Amino acid sequence: MHRFWRGNTHTSKKEKVKQQKYSLILKKSKKILTFSCSPEANSYTKGQFFYFFCLFMKYHLQLLKKYLSATTSPEEIAQKLILKTCEIEEVQTRTIPQTIVIGKIEEVSKHPDADKLNVCQVNCGKHGKFQIICGGTNVAPGLFVATALVGTPFPEAGITIAKRAMRGVDSEGMICSKGELGINEDKDTHWIWDLGQDLEITQEDLGIPLSEKFPWLESTTLEVDSKSLTNRPDLTGHFGLAVELNAILPEHEKKFNGITTWMQTFRDTNILEVLSHTEKPLNREIRVSSEAVNTYLALELRGITIKKSDFFSRLLLLDLGGNPINNWVDFSNLFMNSSGLPIHCFDADKIKGAIVVRDAVEGEKFTDLFGNEHELKSSDLVIADEEKILALAGVIGGLASGITEKTQNIIVELANFDPVIVRKTGTRLGLRTDAELRFEKNIAPAFSLYALLLFLEDLKFYAKDLGNYEIAGIGSYVKAGLHPISKKLIPCPRKELEALIFGQEKEHFQENAEMILRKLGFEVQGEQVATPLWRGPEDLNIKEDLAEEIARIMGYETIAPQALLAEVKAQPFSSSVELLRRVESMMIEQFSYDQVESYPWTSETLIKALGGKSELCYRLQNPLNPEFPFLRDSMLENLLPIAVKNSKFFDQFKIFDIGKVWTKAKEAGNQALDERYAEQHFCEELQLGACRYEKSITSRSEDPLLKVKAIVMKLIKKLGIKGKLSFEKSDFGAFHPKKQAKLILRNGPSPLEIGLLASVHPLTMKQHKLPETAQLCCLTLNLEALKPLINQTQHEQDYETLQDQILWRDLSFVVNANEDFGMIVMTLEKMKEIAAVKVFDLYQGENLGAGKKSISVQIKIKGDGTMTSDAINTVMQNAIKKVEATGAQLRG
Repeated sequence: MHRFWRGNTHTSKKEKVKQQKYSLILKKSKKILTFSCSPEANSYTKGQFFYFFCLFMKYHLQLLKKYLSATTSPEEIAQKLILKTCEIEEVQTRTIPQTIVIGKIEEVSKHPDADKLNVCQVNCGKHGKFQIICGGTNVAPGLFVATALVGTPFPEAGITIAKRAMRGVDSEGMICSKGELGINEDKDTHWIWDLGQDLEITQEDLGIPLSEKFPWLESTTLEVDSKSLTNRPDLTGHFGLAVELNAILPEHEKKFNGITTWMQTFRDTNILEVLSHTEKPLNREIRVSSEAVNTYLALELRGITIKKSDFFSRLLLLDLGGNPINNWVDFSNLFMNSSGLPIHCFDADKIKGAIVVRDAVEGEKFTDLFGNEHELKSSDLVIADEEKILALAGVIGGLASGITEKTQNIIVELANFDPVIVRKTGTRLGLRTDAELRFEKNIAPAFSLYALLLFLEDLKFYAKDLGNYEIAGIGSYVKAGLHPISKKLIPCPRKELEALIFGQEKEHFQENAEMILRKLGFEVQGEQVATPLWRGPEDLNIKEDLAEEIARIMGYETIAPQALLAEVKAQPFSSSVELLRRVESMMIEQFSYDQVESYPWTSETLIKALGGKSELCYRLQNPLNPEFPFLRDSMLENLLPIAVKNSKFFDQFKIFDIGKVWTKAKEAGNQALDERYAEQHFCEELQLGACRYEKSITSRSEDPLLKVKAIVMKLIKKLGIKGKLSFEKSDFGAFHPKKQAKLILRNGPSPLEIGLLASVHPLTMKQHKLPETAQLCCLTLNLEALKPLINQTQHEQDYETLQDQILWRDLSFVVNANEDFGMIVMTLEKMKEIAAVKVFDLYQGENLGAGKKSISVQIKIKGDGTMTSDAINTVMQNAIKKVEATGAQLRG
C-alpha cells in the first residue's frame, strides 16, 4: 500500500514520546525517530506542506495468531523487533471501551427544531432505554447499533459522552458510526453502523459490550518501514514474522506455536513430487518462453461465488491498509499479507487457450485493472493467452481477465519472477503495487512452490467466506536448471562463529547458537546448516551471515566491545565534510538543536509552496513515487513538514538538518556558483536548514525569530567569516510578510545572498490547525557559498580581554506600524563602536498613536581600555542620529 511518511519525531534526552493514537515508547536518543502519516494525508491543497512518500508493511496481530500468539504486549513485541529484526514505525491500536454496548433502535421521530436530526429511543438491555439525538441518515426502527453510554471517552475527538440538551431536547448517549470506532469503511460519514448487516446479533445481546461480544473488533497492527526489509522478502508476510518471533520470544511467553509445525511440514514435504503426482492436472497448457520466470503454478477453482466478504475478512484487510472488493479478491490480498507471496486470480472463462508467460512485444498495449493503458517494452514480462495480455507479471492484473460479479471459475497464479525485471517495469510505468514491492525483494523460488500448502490451508481458514467450490486442476512450471528445493548448505564452524561474534569464549554459546538457528528454520547438519527455503536466495550465503543471525537474536547488547588491534591512520576530511561536522557540532552542542534526517526528493507542490520553480529543479528519471519526482532545492521542503508534525506533540522544539540541495545553474541566484557549475548545468550545494517552534510566548524577547537570528550571527562568527551580515526584506508568500529576511553577507566587491530567515505565514499555520499563539520560525544557510570564506585557522573570539570595556545600553524607537525594524538593526550594526545589537521588545499601544509601533534594542558598546562618560555619550548620540535619519524617532 502507498503510505506517506510523517517525518522525524522530535525527542529530547529527558523526554519519552507519548502519543494519543499509539503507545509505543521509544528509546531516548539524540537521533530522531520516524512515524508514518495517516492514510488521510492523501489530500492536500496548494500552500500546504505535504509528507514524504514511503512504503510500509503492516503486521496484524490477529492474522499472526494463525501461526503464533504470545502473552507479550504489542509494545514489547515492537521493541524486541526494533532491536533484533526491523524498524517498527508505529503501533496502531483500536480499543473499543466497555461502555460502548449493543443497542436497538425502537422508535425514531424527527427533531422538532432541526431538520437533519432524529430523536431515537434506544434499548440497551440491562442498562435501560435512552433517548439519543442522532444525525445519521440511515437510522430506522429495528436497527442494532453500537451505543456509547454516558461517560464513554473518545480520545481522538477529545470528548467524553455526557447527557446534554440538543436544541431543547435531551440526549443520553451517542449512536456510533464505524469511523467513530476507528473502522474506516463507510464512505458516507453520515451513516451510523447497522450492526445487523455485518455481525450476527440477537435480542439477547442487547446491553453487552461490543468488544466483549466480538473481541476481534479490537486490533493491534505493527507498521514497518519496508526499507528495513530490503534483503528479507520473508518478512513481507506474517509467516516470516512468526518465524522471527519464534526465535525472539522465550517459550513461556508463547500461547500457541503453530509455526514450528509448518516449518517441519516444509522440511518433510517434497513439493515437486506432490505436484507431479497430482490427481487433477490443469486442463490447459502453461507455456513459458522467458528466462525471467523461475516457477509458475496455476490452480483452477470452479463453481465459486462472488460476493461481499464477511466483516471479519474486510476488517482485517482494512487494518492492513487494503480496500475490500469481493470475497475472492480480498482472500488473495489476505493470503499475500499472510504468506508474503503475491498471488493473482484470473477469470478462467476469459482465458482463451494456453497460459503463455512471455516477454512483451515492443510497443504492445496493455490495459490494467483500473482501465489505464500502458505501452510496453520488450524488457517487460507479461502473462497472456492465445489472443491477449492477461496481466503484467509481478506488477498488476489486466482488465481483460479481471474478476467480476459474474465470475464462476478462476485460475489462481502462484509464481516467481525475476526481481530486477519486475522492479524496472513497475518503476518505469509508475506502478508501485503490493505485488511489485514484494517480488522486487527476490522471493525464494522454493517458497513460491511451497506456498501452495499455505494456500490450501487458508482456503479452509476462510471457508465460510469463500463458499462452495471445486479444485479442478493444478499445473506447474519450473525453470530448467533451477533446483528450487535443493538445500543450500553453509559452513557453520561453532568456534569460528563464537570468535567472530564475541572475540572470546562465551558460556553456553554452542548450545544457544544451535537453538537459535533451529528456531529460525535452519537444519543443523553437523558443521553445516541448510538454510530455510522461505529466506531470499541472496540473504544467506556465508558463515558471516550465520554469525549475524545468531548475534541479533542473542542481542547485540550482550557483546562486550573490544578495542581494535589494527593500526588506524587518520584520514583528512574533505572541506565539505569538515564544514558539515563543524556546523553539526555547533548546532547540537552549543545551540541545543536536535538533528533530523530526511530524504532528498520533493514534490512540485512543496516547491511552489515555498515560492520555488519546479523547472529549476532536477527531475528524477525513476522516482520512487511519481508524486515526488524532483530533487529538493531547499532543506525547508523537507524540514517544515517534519516541524508541523512534531508541533502536534510538543510545545516547543528546535530541529535542524544538513544536506545537499540541487538547482539548475541558470537563475541559481549566485554568479560564482553559476560559473563553477557551468559545465554540468546544475548546482549542488550543501545547505543548513533549521526550525524553531514555540506554542506560545510571554514576551517579545522570547520571539523565536530573534533567537534563530542570534544563531545565524553566532555561526558566522564562530566560522571565522569576515564581513558584515545584514537582514534585508524578502517577499516569499509562504512566510509572514513582516517576519522574513534574506541573509546578505558583504565580504567583497558584491553582496552575497547566503540564506533566509523567516516565520511561517499565519494562514499556513491555521491550515495545519496550529494554535494562534504559536510561532514556527525557520532558517536556511548556504554552506557551499560560505565555504571559501571560512577561516580554518582563526575564528571570531567568543571572549573579551581584561582590557576591553563592555557596556550595554538600551534604546527605544518609534516607527510606522507597517515598516519592519531591520533597517534600525542594520544601521546600528554598521557602527564600528557597536559590537552587537539585540532586539528585546516590540510594542504597539494607544499612547504611541495610530499606525505606530515601538522597537527596543540593546546595543553592546565595546572599547579598548576605560571609556569616559563623554565617549559613551558620543557613541549613543551618533547611534540615535543615524537611526533617526532612517525615519525612526527616539521614544522618550
